Amino acid sequence: MTIDTYRNVAETIFHITAKDEVRQFFPLTLAKKGRRIQMVGAHSDIGGGYMPNAKPGGGAFNIKEYQGVLDVLREKFGFSKVDETRALDTYKNQQGDTLFINYFSQARIPTSFAFFNKAEHGLQFVSLRLMLDEALAAGVPFKKSLGNNIDGINVALSDELQKYYEALSHSDTEAIEELEMHIRQRYAHMSFRNASIAGVVYAALPEKNGERRITIM
Repeated sequence: MTIDTYRNVAETIFHITAKDEVRQFFPLTLAKKGRRIQMVGAHSDIGGGYMPNAKPGGGAFNIKEYQGVLDVLREKFGFSKVDETRALDTYKNQQGDTLFINYFSQARIPTSFAFFNKAEHGLQFVSLRLMLDEALAAGVPFKKSLGNNIDGINVALSDELQKYYEALSHSDTEAIEELEMHIRQRYAHMSFRNASIAGVVYAALPEKNGERRITIM
């Protein structure tokens, strides 16, 4: 949906959106005005919904229906083939995520794929700093710096996340493009899966074409 921001609803609008969110129940909601920054990661990477040391996620899908999702995984998460048999190809990336593609018969007709993804904590502390910067620029009386600790929680940035934060802050397109693949592999969760969650079947299914939907009300 698009939020109506023309009727003095807010003086300043700043929107951070997740480049790698493709779940059907998380369509992209855009404001009609204001500044927008796109970050790698899923919705909960940006908002901080994943707990530290969260268990690896994963899912299995029929290629005929979800070819677009497979294409996105290969393109964005840097998978390289590490093993091949008649019935199965195995891919890995630098972070150790795994992608399997299953084949039928000697003709090697691709039938399904499965993936397992683990990610480190930290993207939410990039978005938190970006929001603080924007609030300070708008005159909100916050402290000038987050520091590295909030109520006993370590919110420090790794060296590469610091570089990513600085690139996003300065809209440095070249630096952002250089950093994104590695940041995505190390810190971004593949949020979609086809298991039931809290009794709801297929609650986290991805869009079949692998592209996030933009809804308008």
